Order: sequence, then structure tokens, then C-alpha cells
Amino acid sequence: MGESYMESSKILIVDDDVFNRELLEVILAGDGHRTFSIENGIKALQIAREQEVDLVLLDIMMPGMAGFEVCNKLKEDEATRDIPIIFISARDDRDSISKGFELGAYDYFTKPVNQAEIQVKINNCLKLNLTEKKLKKEHAIRRKTEHAIQIISEETAGEIGESFFESLVMNLGQILDVDCAFIGEWDQQEGVWIGISALYVKEGVGKGYKPNLSIAPYKQVKRQKMIVYAKGVRAAFPEDSFLVDMKAESFVAAPLSDKEGASLGMLVICDSKPIVDPAHFEAIIRAFSVRASSELARVKVEKQMQFQKQRLDLAIDTSAAGIYDHTFPFGEGNYVNDRFAEILGYAKVDMPSWGKLLDWFFARIHPEDTLPLREEYIDLIRGKLDALDREFRVRHKNGEWIWIEMNTQAIERNEDELATRIIGVILDVSERHEIQRRILNTIIETEEKERSRFAQDLHDGLGPLLSTAKLYIKSLDSLTDKEKRDFASRKSIEIMDEAISSIRDIANNISPHILKNFGLNSAIRSFLKHLPEAEELEIDLHTDIPERPSENVELTLFRIIVELIHNTVKHASASKVGIRIKCVDQRIIVEYNDNGIGFDVDSILHNPSGMGMSNIVNRVRSFEGDISFERNLLIGFGVRIEIGLKG
Repeated sequence: MGESYMESSKILIVDDDVFNRELLEVILAGDGHRTFSIENGIKALQIAREQEVDLVLLDIMMPGMAGFEVCNKLKEDEATRDIPIIFISARDDRDSISKGFELGAYDYFTKPVNQAEIQVKINNCLKLNLTEKKLKKEHAIRRKTEHAIQIISEETAGEIGESFFESLVMNLGQILDVDCAFIGEWDQQEGVWIGISALYVKEGVGKGYKPNLSIAPYKQVKRQKMIVYAKGVRAAFPEDSFLVDMKAESFVAAPLSDKEGASLGMLVICDSKPIVDPAHFEAIIRAFSVRASSELARVKVEKQMQFQKQRLDLAIDTSAAGIYDHTFPFGEGNYVNDRFAEILGYAKVDMPSWGKLLDWFFARIHPEDTLPLREEYIDLIRGKLDALDREFRVRHKNGEWIWIEMNTQAIERNEDELATRIIGVILDVSERHEIQRRILNTIIETEEKERSRFAQDLHDGLGPLLSTAKLYIKSLDSLTDKEKRDFASRKSIEIMDEAISSIRDIANNISPHILKNFGLNSAIRSFLKHLPEAEELEIDLHTDIPERPSENVELTLFRIIVELIHNTVKHASASKVGIRIKCVDQRIIVEYNDNGIGFDVDSILHNPSGMGMSNIVNRVRSFEGDISFERNLLIGFGVRIEIGLKG
């Protein structure tokens, strides 16, 4: 027995000979086919339509309607024209066979029938017919898919962003006739689902449905895998309340990704009916997942750029710098921020137009600064300078002169190297100049105080000693008594020794040699040893500095600590003083405190003669250091100073 190509194929046998019909029925039934046995052509036409048979075995010679006529009518009917026909002929009549082929027959065999021949020809015919059906179905699906893609493309043409996503899911839902379509968005950086970018639910199905993208089957899509459930999706994922609520039976989802393959989201459709043509649905979803991916990636980039712009705008708006950006010749794209106008005391709306702004700005520059600044600005435009960095004075709206720092650069030039676009910033540095002025005044005042103290020490200490020594030495010329001469000589030597010691103390105060030779700790202890008032204080000095600071830093700290000790002795009525000096991360930290009566630090700092505190603050700031006070009016005084090890 021959091999049957396809089980349960429906085969119509049309023959007026009962014996032939029964014989064919037995052969075909043995191969598992289902047969319909008819003795005339009229009934054959009816059965062929009703049963949608896969093959017709048709006798040529029959009473009434002959086989050729039956074949002709089958081919004329759209419902039956594609059914293959094999003719049965009582004789090997070439003319009849040729006519049968002309009418569209697939093959023929002669009576009496040969079982092996029949089985081979029938199986070949069924195989070919199945292939043709498959190709026609694929072609029909392809045309249907192309038509759907064309319609959706036309409906979404020109749409971008949110409107595109909304239009896409709506058209997908309506054209594919499904209950739901949506786009889910994934944040690759944070590793979380952002949510639903667009959702379509068929009218009458229900509202308020929200897919839970964190569970299956969406996890599979996140792994860049397209999934198709033609049926049974709800049973496969009973934990998904969305699919359960939707009574979903079918489900198709495609991943959305950028050019680098990073996951952006998914495009999903689901329906309460099984999908008859999964390939049709899959092709459409796959096609529009490409467009949706591109648009979603564009939207994400646009959002990121918008976010960065907002951050930049915020930084510009809150910046202490005035920012300007202008082109030559003046036209579109010129810009100044609000701070630019505020620095000069104006509102942005009060600023003149760009054609007049430069002249307006230069007219407010101090006469001594105008010419050099204008010359450098022209050099910048002509390409002689790459950048312009200068400090100068500008008249504020209130009439006062303020110091401005300008940093400007030409970022675009033409073929002649002339600037076509210049950007820059201005900063109000008046406070910095005021601090520098105060520091300079403090230095001058300190130097004057040092000179006065030096003069006072010479006048009060060394002067009387030298005058007394002079008298004793002068008396030697007039004294004849040896005992008196020896006394005068001895006293002269004692006074000269005291004068030398006084000179040594004065020199040490000017530039302590112990500080230079032995360091800060030894210099402070030497100072305390020679300070008579220090004997009444309990002083706890602790230093931990593995590496000596720079000479200027060391001298400044010594002067500050000496000043603080003098203040404690003169004003605090203290009994204890604590001094801690340590080095942390290349920074010298000095902590000084006493248990005296305390004072109001703020009022002292605003008093020009206030205990030398302003001098101490300015000394620290001259090294860009930090200083903070313990503002306690009743219980003692404390200060913390921090300066870089090398200044």
C-alpha cells in the first residue's frame, strides 16, 4: 500500500459505475482519506461546494452531465475553482486526456484502476495542492499586512512624540480589531518600567485597565524577545490581573530598542479572541516596533536635552555671573541673562538693544579703564587675542564705581579670522577688591605699629641705658679716686650688657630667630618664657605638626598666636589658656581658647581698634584660610584657624 501524504483529506469520487466507486473508496479509506461517493455531475457540484473537498476524482463518460462539463462548472465557480481534479478514463484516449488538461485537470488514470498508481498520483496532487494553498494564504496575508501597514503609516504620518504613540496604538487596535494596544516605556539607566506611554482600549471593553509591566509576560519582552500567543495567554499567565480582567486570549508583544540595542520599552496588542493569522499580526507589530523604537529613542533624547537645558537655564539664572552671547553683525541669537543687568543695577528690560548695548556698556566704564579695554576688545574681534580677561571699574546705576571681572572669548570666526560670535561672563568683584584694600591697609597699619613699637622699645628701653652708660663713661675722665673709677667702669659694663640684652629682645620681636631655627612650638614657648604676665596663666600648649609650614605661614601663625595671648593677658582676666596646633590633610589647624570673661566678637570685629581682631582675620584671609569664633559673651573666648600648610 502506498504512503498517504495527508490524512483525512476530503476526496469526492464522481463515477456512474458503482464498482469503481466502491473500489476507490476502499483504496482511499485505507490511506486514511474521507470520501464522498457520487454517481452524477449535478450532485457532485453540490457536494464540492458544501464540503470544501480537497480533491475530485471525476469520470469522463457519465450519463446526463459528462465529466468535462462538470469540470468546466467547477472551474467557473469561485468557491471550487482551486480544487484539483483527476480524470478517470475508460480508455487511453489522447484527445480526451488533452481536453481534460485544457480544462484544468491535474492528472488522469485509466480503468481498470491500478492501486499503486492511484495512491502516488493522489498523494502528489494533494501535496501540490497543499503547497499552493499555503503560498496563496501567505500571499493573501502579505497583501493584507501591507495594506494594514500602509493605512497605519498614512494615519500616523507627520505625527511625533505623544501624538504619534496615541495614533499608533489606536490605529493598530482598530485595524487589527483587537481589544487593547499599548506602548510601555522602560528606563534602561534606572532599570525600572516608567509606565504606559499610550493606551488604546476598544470601546465597550472597559476603561481603567493598567498593565503591570513588572511581571510576565512583559519580562520576556524586556529581554529583547518578541512573543506571540495566538491563544491561551490568560491561562499561561494567571497572575497577570490585566490579562485576566481583559479576558485576554491572544497576545503579541515586540521589544522597542535604540540603535545600540538598549531596551526602551515594548509595543503590545491583546484580544479576547484567538488570532487566526498570527503571522499577519506579528508582521504588523514587528514593522511598527521599528518606527516606535525610533520615535521613542528620539523622544528620550529630546527629554534629556530639555532636562539638560533646564538645568543649564537654572544654573545661568542662579549664577552670580552675568552671561552674554552676541554675534557680529548684531542679529538673531544675542543673549544676556538677568544677572548681567542686575550687576549694573538695572532690570533686563531696561537694557538697550544689542546694536546699542556695547556703546552703552563702554560709556559706563571708568575713564582710566576705557581705552585699554576697548583696544583689547578690538584685538579680540580682529583675532589678535584669543581671549580677554580683565578687571575694570564700571559705574553702577546708583552712581558708585564697582569692580567688574570680564572673561571673554571668540568662539566663531569667519574666513578672515574676524570674530562672528563672542561669549563671556562678568562678575562683580567689588567685595574682593575691598577685602584686598583692607588687607593692604592692615599690612600697612601692622607695619606702622611694629615701627612704633620698635621706636618705643628703643626710646624706653635702650635709650635710658645708653644715656646712663654714657654718663658713667664720661665720668671716668674726671674721677681720680681709683675705687670710684672702678665702680664707674663696672657699672658701665653692666649697663652695656643690659643694653645688648635689650637689643637682642627687640631683634627677636622683629624677626624671632628661634622661630626660624627651631620652629613654631619652640618660638611660642620662648615667647611665653620671656612674657612676665604669662607666669600667672596656666598655659596648655600642644603641637602636632610632622612637617614645618612655609616660612610665611609659620611667621603669620606665630604673630596671630602672640596677638591672641596679648589679648588674653590684657583683656580676658583669664587663668587658663589652651593652644592646640595640628596638621590634617596638608592644612594647619590652630584652636585657641581661654576661660576669661568673654566678649562680643561681632562688635569687636566692627571696631577698627578692637583688640587687633580685624588684623588677625585679615592675616588669615590673606592666605585664603578660614577663621571662626566661639561667640560666647559670658564664658571665655575661642577661635579656630585653618590655613594651608604651604600657604
